[in-house]
Amino acid sequence: MVTPPKNMNDTVLFSAKLCGIKEIYCIGGVMAVGALAYGTKTLKKVDMIAGPGNAYVNEAKRQVFGRVGIDSLAGPTEVAIIADKDVPADYVVADIMAQAEHDPLAKTYLLCESAEKISEIKKLLPKEALKQLKTELCSLNKAVGIVNNIAPEHLELLVKNYQVLLKSVKNAGAIFVGYQTPTASGDYWAGPSHVLPTNGSAKFSSGLSVMTFLKRSAHIEMSKNNKKAYKTIADFAQAESMQYHKKSAEVRYLIPSFFANRKGRTADI
Repeated sequence: MVTPPKNMNDTVLFSAKLCGIKEIYCIGGVMAVGALAYGTKTLKKVDMIAGPGNAYVNEAKRQVFGRVGIDSLAGPTEVAIIADKDVPADYVVADIMAQAEHDPLAKTYLLCESAEKISEIKKLLPKEALKQLKTELCSLNKAVGIVNNIAPEHLELLVKNYQVLLKSVKNAGAIFVGYQTPTASGDYWAGPSHVLPTNGSAKFSSGLSVMTFLKRSAHIEMSKNNKKAYKTIADFAQAESMQYHKKSAEVRYLIPSFFANRKGRTADI
């Protein structure tokens, strides 16, 4: 684990202990990304770098991708809130402010079926938060369509009958349903990582999880007498004009002695 050297956080250190982390390096930012990607005299090169950072960290991760794996290229945090006419305004205000306090570049979206509710919420928000907020007066069903296009990092369904809307949500990093579920519940209590896809990448990616650190390898074994399979391989290879792909199958079931008398010379097929 790497963490900035100034003001080491006791909570972070204790969390690392609970997770069984054995090595902690006091380095942060771009320097940490470089050290992890290339290694130093005291820090071994790693295979995967995970965790959010500022714009400079994001660019550093982008540049080392391929040399090492990365979890994602996370942009400024964002939340989209679909609200009905009955939601308590102070719930929405608190959730918008919670997102805005992360970053001056944080993105907040409010999609509501009631013009009166939007006006009430805006009156309660400070000017700085209003600058970050985009609002849309629309039906709840239309709001879901807009959200699927935005693919926000966080989505709150602050509506009574959220079950109906939830079925239509396709793109969101994490979804918080019902009046009583703030985004902060995902950050600090519910369990899933709050390192989530941003900038629309929830259309094709998911949040950080154990799966981020796992990979798959295919294991293939063929029997000697599987002539039907070898014939299929040869047919596909023939269709792609890959002569030695075809021969690698045929030599196993048609003419196993094909290369035997070639005297070190590549065969012409």
